[in-house]
Amino acid sequence: MLNWYSERALQTNPGSILSLEVDPETQRFKRFFICFEASAYGFEVGCRPMLFLDGTHIKQHRVQGVILVASALNGNNELFTVAYSIVDSETYDNWVWFLQNLKKALLSDRRIVFLSDRGRGLKEAIPDIFPNDDHGYCFQHIMQNFNDQCAGKYAAPFKKLLRKILQRIAYAVTEQEYEDAMMAMELNSADAKEWVLRNDVEHWSHARFPGQRFGSLNTQAICSITFCHLWAYSYRDNLLQNVLNKVTVCSGQLLQIFDVNLISFTLPYRFGELYSNLAESFNTWIHDARSLPILQMVDKIRVQMMEMAAKRKIDAALWDTPYCPKVQKIIEKNLQEKKSLAMRHSDGIKFEVVESMKTYAVDLHLQTCSCGHWQLVKIPCKHACAAIGSNKEAVTQYVSAFYSTDVYRDAYERNIQPIPTFDMPDPPQPSEVLIKPPTTKRLPGRPRKRRIHSRGEVDHAYICSRCKQIGHNRRTCSNPPHNPDGF
Repeated sequence: MLNWYSERALQTNPGSILSLEVDPETQRFKRFFICFEASAYGFEVGCRPMLFLDGTHIKQHRVQGVILVASALNGNNELFTVAYSIVDSETYDNWVWFLQNLKKALLSDRRIVFLSDRGRGLKEAIPDIFPNDDHGYCFQHIMQNFNDQCAGKYAAPFKKLLRKILQRIAYAVTEQEYEDAMMAMELNSADAKEWVLRNDVEHWSHARFPGQRFGSLNTQAICSITFCHLWAYSYRDNLLQNVLNKVTVCSGQLLQIFDVNLISFTLPYRFGELYSNLAESFNTWIHDARSLPILQMVDKIRVQMMEMAAKRKIDAALWDTPYCPKVQKIIEKNLQEKKSLAMRHSDGIKFEVVESMKTYAVDLHLQTCSCGHWQLVKIPCKHACAAIGSNKEAVTQYVSAFYSTDVYRDAYERNIQPIPTFDMPDPPQPSEVLIKPPTTKRLPGRPRKRRIHSRGEVDHAYICSRCKQIGHNRRTCSNPPHNPDGF
């Protein structure tokens, strides 16, 4: 039946990638990858170059397996499913196979930022298949690991302080903010600082993430972005026209001054995203489908994707704002807050903005603000809004085109087509089955319902209330009491 379904899906949705694998020796189901052409196209023309990866277990009692998924964010910060797969387990080999098929399905080689919880095998698989792309770690899981492995041994008030400092490190958008937060961590706990440095801080801190060194984005960096790379996406003419601002010649080289979108085509940006909650949203969204047999599960997820896309297409046709509703609210909030700021003009391009006795430098050509938030989310912050307003320009000219209503509509321009099954052949006899069901083995105890833990995460860390050490409780403790004055 899966072979028949794959062929029918390719007939009704040409250009899609469906890959079905069986064990060559036993002829049993091994894994199934699905990426519809409409989803690949929608991601290419209507979503930011970020993919959220995750795995969730199947709730079908007779079959043990995992659903792997790649999701994106559309212009209204909503779930956009790009591809999904059914595999027997979350392993390095299965993630490599999933990413290889995903790479075939994507319509271009633009740089992508992957965000995940570092599931089993995923941390190693991404650089093997996408060596030029970057991998961001979900900060929620980093915080859990920090609490279990480092901060958990301290008293509650001090543990709370260390967690707040760790948040400062993650959310720091400038090099100075990052250095200040690291200094605060070192002053409070040298061990905690060492933990931060050991746990790949460049994968989960805004200031350290590759491509997001906001203080060093200069004309030399922008010059490195060439037309040859940009026009590799010439089939997206409408998007490029919205993005490109102007081209000038400087020092004998081609100096390109772009909207922040163009930079995101070549530099790794994650648009302020620190969490992989979007992948968790997908797991909740397909809750009912996870309990079905494989064929029905795959088709139910397709139906949900098809109906969601159709509804959003209808809703977006009624929008009368240049940018998506959620982004429009952010713009309006920044425009309201700019009224309390004082302006100091430099040359019509650079400005100094005063807020509460602090000053911020804004450059309209480079589209930067020293607060870092404009570069982070590609939406002018309140300081930038004040500078743009003083030039009598529209703020909307400086907002990333990925947030525009037109680009949002482009994401749903193509539809996932229905797959009629009225003529599906009757279930064959067991002796005629070409693909046998996966090997099933009922696990001891109750069926699994809890989510799959990320790398380094533990179920529960027992902390003794007497000595504050991990691994036992007060009843079995033989250590001396903890001294609260020394933390």
